[in-house]
Amino acid sequence: MVYRYKLSLISRLLLLPGISAVLVLGSLAALLFWNPLIGLILLALSAFLAYRLLKFFNTHLKSFIRISDESVSGITAVGGEYSIPWEKLSLSGEFVEQGGEREVFLYSDDEDLLIRIPLRYYDAESMSREIEEHAGEFVRWEGESRGLLEENLRKRFVLPAETGDEEGGEAGEAGD
Repeated sequence: MVYRYKLSLISRLLLLPGISAVLVLGSLAALLFWNPLIGLILLALSAFLAYRLLKFFNTHLKSFIRISDESVSGITAVGGEYSIPWEKLSLSGEFVEQGGEREVFLYSDDEDLLIRIPLRYYDAESMSREIEEHAGEFVRWEGESRGLLEENLRKRFVLPAETGDEEGGEAGEAGD
């Protein structure tokens, strides 16, 4: 099944095209009614900023998640493409931030790839259940910040040799 981004859950994102238009129109007004040199500079800056805002908006519109019997794939909200076969998925789960923000994550230790999927897609609950059905191991973690997810994954998948604790030595801090 294919899941698409639901813009109504983030209504602030719908403001981006309007903000882009206001920036360009404001700089055009400065060009016509104020100083032409400053107006040209403002027009160039506002056109660049409007382009970036519209590109950000467009990548959110194009983002999707495709779940099949073989893999999970898609395009992230920032434009990155991914495809992870279910057998290469090391861990998946749901992470709930203390403020109530929920997301599903997919982690492949072989590729060292972490995909975070905010539950801002149409029928997100069904998507989460479908990932749970296909994934080998599905966990539910809670934390006070988004960084706790990466910390939990590091604790779980880092080999003891990589931690610096081999042969009784501890990894020290520089600048004592």
